[in-house]
Amino acid sequence: METALFYAFGLFGCCVMIQIGVSRFCAVRQHLLWLITVFFSSPILATVAILLLPRFIHSLAGRFQWGDWALACLLHASLSLAYALLFTGIAGHSPSMAILRRVDDSMPRGLRRELLAPEWFTNENLSGIRHRNLIQLGLLVESHAVLRLTSAGQALVCLFVFFRRLLGLNDLATG
Repeated sequence: METALFYAFGLFGCCVMIQIGVSRFCAVRQHLLWLITVFFSSPILATVAILLLPRFIHSLAGRFQWGDWALACLLHASLSLAYALLFTGIAGHSPSMAILRRVDDSMPRGLRRELLAPEWFTNENLSGIRHRNLIQLGLLVESHAVLRLTSAGQALVCLFVFFRRLLGLNDLATG
């Protein structure tokens, strides 16, 4: 079991280093697609390497156990999915984080409530970046300053509304 944890955390750590390295030196346009590519192709590439380099792997790790590797890949996939979802939240503009940063900048004296409305609360920061991302993903199209859902966008909206109703939550647009 410890071997599976070692493999999973090693694989995940290598993927994070690759993702950070590439992000620092190259302009990544679609972060989610890039994350999925790096994090979900790595177990496949590592498996191919294990198959092609059996003597090297056996000399490093003793007798290689495929069961441990399968568990490691499962844990890696879980960590990768959680990281990808967390990363998209970190990379995007967050009004809550903007408030916290604004108050932090005024510490230790604090910030009066009426001074809270920062310059970050613009249409561009609150919706502009997001609608451009949705267009890039093919979920929206824009024509003559009017946004329309594509069929993929309609399917996604239906899925989310269905799931929110299944959980007993209000529709997102209604609060």
